Amino acid sequence: MKIETPTDIFFDQLRDLNSALQQVAGTLPDLIGWSTANDLRKRLEKYHELILSYLQEVSAIFESHGEDSGNDKCKAIAGLIEGGNQHLEIAEGAVIRDLLLIAHSSRIGHYMLAASRFAGGIATTCGLVVEADVITENSTAQIDFMDGLEHIASKDFGVEIGGAN
Repeated sequence: MKIETPTDIFFDQLRDLNSALQQVAGTLPDLIGWSTANDLRKRLEKYHELILSYLQEVSAIFESHGEDSGNDKCKAIAGLIEGGNQHLEIAEGAVIRDLLLIAHSSRIGHYMLAASRFAGGIATTCGLVVEADVITENSTAQIDFMDGLEHIASKDFGVEIGGAN
């Protein structure tokens, strides 16, 4: 398949996002299982619901346009998941594991936000208003997820994320 138009770019990026969503949906049950802090577990459970819902919305976009979602694997999110999970498997103690879960989940969230923002932007460029709205709404939910992780890191673990302004 060639990529020749902005619409081609949109569906290419949506395929990558779809793959990333599938992979994140697949790893979140493990992350939830590894979490011991109640607020963190709840945040991850809510994120899992969000990802599953977003996956359905992305599938509906493909279907409404008669496009195939493809079977490409998003290698970027695969690497993030694999690397983060390796650290979690060797973490000693609940607090250390929960802190690593926050770091790992934050990286995943940032990737998902970047992928969503670009897909939403190119959808707007293509005049795909409904699709852009769906993606933008989910971008906002990604930001809320990451803000929640930062709050948990600060409140429960005394770790301030973000550094100097």
